[in-house]
Amino acid sequence: KPPAQIPKILLETMAWCLGEYAYLSTAMTLEQILQKLCQWNKEQLTNSTRKFLTSAIFKLVAQAGTCPPEAAALVDEYTRSKDVDLQQRCLEFQNMLTTAPQYLGEVLPVDASAEDVDVDVNLSF
Repeated sequence: KPPAQIPKILLETMAWCLGEYAYLSTAMTLEQILQKLCQWNKEQLTNSTRKFLTSAIFKLVAQAGTCPPEAAALVDEYTRSKDVDLQQRCLEFQNMLTTAPQYLGEVLPVDASAEDVDVDVNLSF
């Protein structure tokens, strides 16, 4: 289905899941999933949904170890976005991709949702 026909919450959940677990897919390669996410990101979407899709693209580029032209073009386009959060994310990703691609895997690790987080009980909030 085109993204416009999928409920926003389902599309955002799907984008997050693909960003975290697409490497487990046996039906499609990472490159094919990346291509589909890039296609969907060109649709008429809310800023929130676009950010989910873009973050998933970042994760998959890090996992694939290469940035396909359609993903690079999308990131470049969003560096000029009116949404400042999306613009900043894309500028940071683009900068890392061009100046320090060897760190992409550390900054955007595979299956990061399963990592333990240390909690500092002394924080005041």
